[in-house]
Amino acid sequence: MIKLASVFFAMMFLNGCAAAVGDEGEPGAISEAVDQEIGPISEENSGAVRNYGSCSGSDLGITYSRCTGSYCDNNFFYCSRLRNTDGTFMDGVTVDWNGMDGHYDTAPFSEEGAAEGHCGPPGNENKFDGIVTGLRASGKYSDNLQLECTRLANPNFFDGKQCDWTLPFSEEQGMIRFPAGYIAVGARCSGRYCDNISWHICKYN
Repeated sequence: MIKLASVFFAMMFLNGCAAAVGDEGEPGAISEAVDQEIGPISEENSGAVRNYGSCSGSDLGITYSRCTGSYCDNNFFYCSRLRNTDGTFMDGVTVDWNGMDGHYDTAPFSEEGAAEGHCGPPGNENKFDGIVTGLRASGKYSDNLQLECTRLANPNFFDGKQCDWTLPFSEEQGMIRFPAGYIAVGARCSGRYCDNISWHICKYN
């Protein structure tokens, strides 16, 4: 497993992370520009809290995640533009987010049954045709989660690349940051009310 000893950080809040209704006009949606934190996302869906958050754009992905509240009730994630090793932007990695079938949601998952969701064909947890760009929550303490996936322009992009699961985290740890060059392609949870969350991440450059 990738050494992720340094991925846990103290809980922190970023400046300029105000929430806004999603561009697609969907009720209960939060959408923000690139390189910003999205959240809080929870089942309450009232006021500043929404039950759906998305990076809402092409060639964007999730590079860290955190949660607050009992049983990891309030979820946050950071949307980053994919970059080459020299720091330049990687264009054309995903299809047009706003295009037909540009993005889709996984089936809901929780600890009671299918405790995992991933951006790929059902039944093949090691094949990824997209990257995670959003999250939906429902049920008490955000017990049921769904991933929003944005499709890859090349569905074989991650074939042969290094992928692994992060260590689980909850509100007690507060936050997990992925190693540089890794992006989320799936997630799973364990514990009461889907309390402990692990991310499936792949190296993209």
